[in-house]
Amino acid sequence: MEGIRDGKRFLEAASEVSARKPLVILRAGRTPDGARAVASHTGALVLPERIFQAVARYAGAILVDHLQDLMDAILTLAMQPALPGTRVVILTNAGGPAAVGADHLARHGLRLADLSPITRERLQAVTPRGTMVGNPVDLLGGPQPEHYERALRVLLEASEVDAVMAIFVPQAITPAREVAIAMGKAAGSSRPVMGVVFGGETALEAARALHQMNVPSFPTPCRAAFALGVLHQWAKIQQGRREPPERIRPLDSGKAAYGLLEARMRGKRMLDPQAGAELAAAWGLPTPPSGLAVTPEEAVVLAEQLGYPVVLKRIAPGLIHKSRAGGVALNLRNAHEVREAFVRLIQPGEQALVQRMAPPGVEVIIGAYRDPQFGPVVMFGAGGVDVEALEDVTFRLPPLTRAEARAMLEETWIGRRLLRREREGSPEEIEAVIDILRRVGQMMLEHSEIAEIDLNPVIVASPGKGVHGVDVRIALSEEILAPAETATLLS
Repeated sequence: MEGIRDGKRFLEAASEVSARKPLVILRAGRTPDGARAVASHTGALVLPERIFQAVARYAGAILVDHLQDLMDAILTLAMQPALPGTRVVILTNAGGPAAVGADHLARHGLRLADLSPITRERLQAVTPRGTMVGNPVDLLGGPQPEHYERALRVLLEASEVDAVMAIFVPQAITPAREVAIAMGKAAGSSRPVMGVVFGGETALEAARALHQMNVPSFPTPCRAAFALGVLHQWAKIQQGRREPPERIRPLDSGKAAYGLLEARMRGKRMLDPQAGAELAAAWGLPTPPSGLAVTPEEAVVLAEQLGYPVVLKRIAPGLIHKSRAGGVALNLRNAHEVREAFVRLIQPGEQALVQRMAPPGVEVIIGAYRDPQFGPVVMFGAGGVDVEALEDVTFRLPPLTRAEARAMLEETWIGRRLLRREREGSPEEIEAVIDILRRVGQMMLEHSEIAEIDLNPVIVASPGKGVHGVDVRIALSEEILAPAETATLLS
């Protein structure tokens, strides 16, 4: 694929195809030079790589990086069943290639299976003396074709095994083609088998024999591990279809709609932070109580109403990273501190946002924007003032299922850090982050007038102290309703 001219048609067609059969995409134009070549050749707009990854996930497509990967994926998906589990056994007659294979399995999210005592006993009964029946299962030097066949049958019958990579390094006393035929005889179950045969012409003969028996053959364990990873991706795509996304509703739909219509009637392109926070709250997003003040006295009154400690933030056009620009005063504990902060930070004609202080915690960013071809795109990643530098972010197209929202956490360093809380018995904050991701996506689907949403930072506090979207930025689309049309809608 070089480009996409109609995002909606692509999503519809790709989703329809991937519901019936695997869809594998090799995309050109992923580097600046490649993008320039695509643009000169097709005239198509080039999507950013991470956005295209989100598009592929939504469509249920498998992305590959190279022409070789494309062919290996197609070969494997045409011959072998999906791989729901991650437990793989390496059957080999050489330790080095097996170790390389184990490394590459891990890179594709797979692992070596732990063989049960019963399986080990069965292997010892059908393999040459001295065979190492751990995992890898090493037949050592001199195994015969029947040893591969019997061992492979035992492994495919073991409940603790999801797939097998069978490696053969040629030796003078055993023809590679006969070993391949023995592998093919044992394969054919509901569990995938990958053949790896080293060598020159004899390896080609073995590969032909395996392919005739619907077993993919590869010249290296690295490519076999990639192929098993593709089968695992296909299984996850199929599993992901079983959970239809639930439509999320705002807590106060009237307030959400009114706030946006009023902003559009006034010709605004950006909601002020208080209006953004109120819209977020109407959609059930956890924002600390806050209000706007134009004088030091108003700021003090607000602080008294909200309860100390509070935060005071400078509101000015074009000011995005307030803390980096020195526009935030934290942890104000009395009227004197609030008044002093207002005088120090707020310029004439500006406003201050006074907000109840949120507890400290891990800072993440949750946002969304409207892509011109594919519509809303949701983002999650490491937040705070260094979000652009860290680039620890991932994207999805809404509506999001719970599994898709959770996968966004698993794909980022900051998300994996948060997920450790579940293992420690504190899942509440994780559930709250998943809920925010889904609600932000639904907001974008429900309100076409929203061009962009940024909640940065969202503070994930220590267990039991909640999740807090302390800064809400909402940009509106360029299409502004006429005042008469808006007044009709408001009435």
